[in-house]
Amino acid sequence: MVSRTRDDEGPPVELRGPLAWCNWRAARGGVPAHGTREFGLYTDAHLTDVVRDGLGPYKLLNTVPVNSEALRFSLVVRADDHLSDEMHDIPEEGWEKGDVTLDVGGFHDDEIAALLSIHYGIRLRSGGQIRDFGHYTQDPLGSPQQHGFRTPQLPYAAFDTTMLPGTAFSGGRRKSVKLSDPEFVQRLARYPNLSLNAAVAFQRSARNYQSALWNADADAELAWLRLVSAIETAANHWRKNAKPPKDALEEQHADLVKTIREVASEDVLEAIAPMLRDLAKSTWKFLEFFREFAPDPPSERPDPGVARVDWSKLRDALLEIYKWRSVNLHEGIPFPQPLCTPPQSVADPGKSAAERPLGLGSFSRGVVWPAHRLPMYLHIFAHACRSSLLKWWDSLPASG
Repeated sequence: MVSRTRDDEGPPVELRGPLAWCNWRAARGGVPAHGTREFGLYTDAHLTDVVRDGLGPYKLLNTVPVNSEALRFSLVVRADDHLSDEMHDIPEEGWEKGDVTLDVGGFHDDEIAALLSIHYGIRLRSGGQIRDFGHYTQDPLGSPQQHGFRTPQLPYAAFDTTMLPGTAFSGGRRKSVKLSDPEFVQRLARYPNLSLNAAVAFQRSARNYQSALWNADADAELAWLRLVSAIETAANHWRKNAKPPKDALEEQHADLVKTIREVASEDVLEAIAPMLRDLAKSTWKFLEFFREFAPDPPSERPDPGVARVDWSKLRDALLEIYKWRSVNLHEGIPFPQPLCTPPQSVADPGKSAAERPLGLGSFSRGVVWPAHRLPMYLHIFAHACRSSLLKWWDSLPASG
């Protein structure tokens, strides 16, 4: 999308990309705000504190809910709008071609919600705008708004426990997070410093992670797929920028590079390498991303033994997950039923939940899954994905 300041506010400011990223950069560039919006966000976590400074045009305001419902209206995102109304105009040209290369599928609030979700590892989603200041009213106290607002519905499966112990609301327990955590404020404040392509890639990864957590208890198989997609999205961007196109192509397709050199020339190879580098195998990129941004093991774990994932053999476990993802998408073979049910409890109820199915294997619906094909439960894979994605986020260079 392209946004410009109004004619009476100075020279045009060309911006393309995710809305919150564009808005933040416009604010940083001195474009005046011409209105303010407030958005209502819902979570099953317990939020404390507020953030009024350090996030550019955004503030995080705690509603302090006290009701006992699992999903609560807990947060208001207040956004000063530095983007002009022209961004909503229908383009006069480009109908035939179209362009989805920069689409992240959300508005200001959806981007901030996704970044909050992945930083804290919580389920969080926006319902939309709830109040307007300056766009459609001159009331200094603002005007309530419900146009387009939809109260999020958190789907739960018919289980007494959750697929995401320690993350999702279960048994009256909520994960507690402090909104003003300095690490979070510093990390989120880097968002407008990212390059356009990096901001798009990270936002898409974060929204895949956010969706996985939100749907985990109702559709665990979808959650598995979303988490793999979160890593693949990041890996695709990372590999494109990690090595020169020719080197990346030669690393994965040495025979192809050799043939091009033999029948053509080095100049031809240099010219077509950027177009061919994406032929690198998706499995390899998936595993290499985890190798480069090695996830830390969970801080709370069950006693050593069969209930734990062997973190020294994490690559083998991740490869099994990617195999299940591939046969699910291409052959319709379901993810193993044992990996789509809540984790088994361990002997000591005070300890953390098991990280992988216990025993030598599992049997259900006439199907046998040996233990080595059941590498970890969903909550452990979600932890590994979040850990790696945050390390990747922190590694992304700043852009002008």
